[in-house]
Amino acid sequence: MREIACCFSLLVICSLLAVCSTFAETIYLDSANRSFNVISPRTWQRSQITTPNSKVKFISPPGTPEASCAVIVQKYEGLRNTSQAALNSIFLEPPNSKEIASHLSLQYNNVRVLSIGARMLSGSPSYYYNTQYSTGTPEGRLWIRSATNTTATTPGLVWVVSCGTTGKSIAEADAGFSYWQFEITKFITNFEIR
Repeated sequence: MREIACCFSLLVICSLLAVCSTFAETIYLDSANRSFNVISPRTWQRSQITTPNSKVKFISPPGTPEASCAVIVQKYEGLRNTSQAALNSIFLEPPNSKEIASHLSLQYNNVRVLSIGARMLSGSPSYYYNTQYSTGTPEGRLWIRSATNTTATTPGLVWVVSCGTTGKSIAEADAGFSYWQFEITKFITNFEIR
């Protein structure tokens, strides 16, 4: 009886592992002098990279609210010789919401910073901000709701881990963000610089 229970337990564990592996995958990448890994959102697909300095991007499946998560790594030569302690000190202070809004306003319209703060990203202090903005497209205005975490590591690398949803209205973008909240949070919190 004990052997049957052990075999059954092993079978259940193996099937759970098989099921879990079909929903999420850990991706290991080497980039810009540092390697990193992410856990892909369940059921999402890895997408072609179209943005400069993007290292990996995932998109939500068809028939669901439109969303994407990406990792961007930018190398700054001016920070190359800056120590990790000095980089950490920059990110220990919460960011200024007006500066974030001003920066985003250079590229987008109707920028609104919904929340902002200092957090940890892969063991390093980081800026976290939740924003809403719009952009003009040939089809009309598109609204974006996003969560972004930014940090810096040696040798002069700035990391941006971001997820966002889009919609034809603020309400549609917000609904998509709520729908994917678990996957967005998981993607950002499980990001790891190695």
